[in-house]
Amino acid sequence: MIKDMRKPLLLFLLWCWCALLPAQTASPQGTWKGCLHLGTDSLAVVLVLDNHDDTVTAVLDSPDQYVTDIPVTEFSLRGDTLTFAVASVGASFRGVWRGDSITGKFRQNGRRFPLVLRPTTHRQLFPRPQEPQEPFPYTQYERTFPYNERIDISGTLTLPASGAPKAAIVLVSGSGWQDRDESIMAHKPFKLLADYLTRLGYAVFRYDDAPPAAFQKMNTLDFAEQVKVIVDTLRQETVLQGCPIGLLGHSEGGMVAWMVAAERHDLDFVISMAGMGTTLREVLLYQAAENAIQNHFSAEMLRASLLISDETYALVERAKDAPTAARKVSDYLHSRAAQLTDEERIALNLTDEGIVLSAQTLASNWLFTLMHLKPAQYLKKVTCPVLALNGDRDKQVDAVENVYAIRDGLKHCPDFTPCILPGLNHLFQECETGYVDEYGLIEQTLSPAFLEQVGKWLDERMK
Repeated sequence: MIKDMRKPLLLFLLWCWCALLPAQTASPQGTWKGCLHLGTDSLAVVLVLDNHDDTVTAVLDSPDQYVTDIPVTEFSLRGDTLTFAVASVGASFRGVWRGDSITGKFRQNGRRFPLVLRPTTHRQLFPRPQEPQEPFPYTQYERTFPYNERIDISGTLTLPASGAPKAAIVLVSGSGWQDRDESIMAHKPFKLLADYLTRLGYAVFRYDDAPPAAFQKMNTLDFAEQVKVIVDTLRQETVLQGCPIGLLGHSEGGMVAWMVAAERHDLDFVISMAGMGTTLREVLLYQAAENAIQNHFSAEMLRASLLISDETYALVERAKDAPTAARKVSDYLHSRAAQLTDEERIALNLTDEGIVLSAQTLASNWLFTLMHLKPAQYLKKVTCPVLALNGDRDKQVDAVENVYAIRDGLKHCPDFTPCILPGLNHLFQECETGYVDEYGLIEQTLSPAFLEQVGKWLDERMK
């Protein structure tokens, strides 16, 4: 069925610093690799140790998730017992070191996994040549301000080194918990985008989503309210007084931008990156079809997948509340699974475990809410200039279908620019297939063609 888009993509956090730890009198050196077995899946874990000037530098890699240099915050070797902890992800390890292996248990989030680390001469790294590096030819300010009595909004405001900004742009990230750089698979697209636009003379604010515990209780309506608070707060910045302000939203962030612009006619522009013009039901059906094609489903299995998916999403759309949706989805999927072979149930993710996950995901506060939002209802109220960018190899949001839907919704808008960029995926990388599993393999973070299109469009309106 569908994957839980709220579930963090990475087991490990993406941003980190190396930890300097006291050296042990005897310590394993170099690179040590093991594998965590998670049901039918597995996840490589790499421990990198370096002893220099009597200081051990210890970091952890998760190469299957394109993550490197996660800080080991505690490390010790007493006798033959080696332990380490990774505070940023709530993980720890305790094992016995016997020359060519370290055998023990890896713990995270209350679960324990057997893990054997063995020396390796290969450490997989993931170059990201476009990532901006200091020194920057502009100024950066950290900003934290309240969203409500429980949640603060924290982000980075970048300003041109001299002169008044041409405009201020708020970057709104897509589905799932995101940091201010919209980090994914070692890419930091929002950091690159902020750098590019600030060098062109624009002020850019990018921000972290709410802390994970609070974020899990939020939905798209809440995200839109956050953006309103951000816009109001930026308008109070002395350096931005009288400055045009607009939104750039990626994926679900595009939907958030429609919602805010429909209500706030003081916005000066909206830029949509792979934004939705159709309903979520249509988007998810497109994803289901692309998933079936990628997995080489037969024509019969493709039809079955789309039929079951469509009827499932229809149940959620018709449900009056999330518990009802969960119950109806579970009943329906169990009834369909009973008609399938074991092989078909596995291929369509209609195992007992898959059904539970699908029902829980579709009935989550976030996805249930998003399923009931209609982009057309917001688009018809948007009056500011709009640039809608989509990549023609996007396998998550169909470019043609959604750009046409956005165009239809904005037929009253005097300044609408549609742009389908050839050869680009959902992250606006130049790609071969456009599928998700390709994102981390691509060194490019954002296509220069995409960046140039955004900059050119803005400069034509902010003269």
